[in-house]
Amino acid sequence: MKRLAIILAAALILSTGLLLVAPQFIPADTARAQIAEQIEQWIGRPVAFAGEPDITLFPRPSVRLRDVVISDGDQSEEVFIQVDELVGTFRLLPMLIGRIEANSFQLIRPSIALRVDETGRSNWAFGGTLGERVSEAQLIEPTNEATVEVPLGRFQIIDGTITF
Repeated sequence: MKRLAIILAAALILSTGLLLVAPQFIPADTARAQIAEQIEQWIGRPVAFAGEPDITLFPRPSVRLRDVVISDGDQSEEVFIQVDELVGTFRLLPMLIGRIEANSFQLIRPSIALRVDETGRSNWAFGGTLGERVSEAQLIEPTNEATVEVPLGRFQIIDGTITF
């Protein structure tokens, strides 16, 4: 029984150490490209951020991005959202099987510019997987009991501004 306790304690210490050290072995360029690509896939818009992402796995998987800029679209130079810091936390178990599921997002000091162009088209309709999920949810009739989840998790805006 004592041996089992020692083995479990050693495994716990080793696992904790691995969680603390592992993010430092992820190449910054690779992490940067994959994070930007994942956000672009979710929202269907170009994303850029300054500096290197801060990635932590312990106590929960998270990423912190600074000076994030999301443009209106591929052909537009207009900025849709500019955020001083974006912090995302993710569920650990889905990550172990290769899926990224957001647990929460914090937008710290965002500036959101809502616009309508000459044709009456708004810039706040998202594409990507998030836009597809919202569109599916809007097509469901109120009498239908089926629902479509939009997987954002907890979404928090801290000290932001919106212009229209």
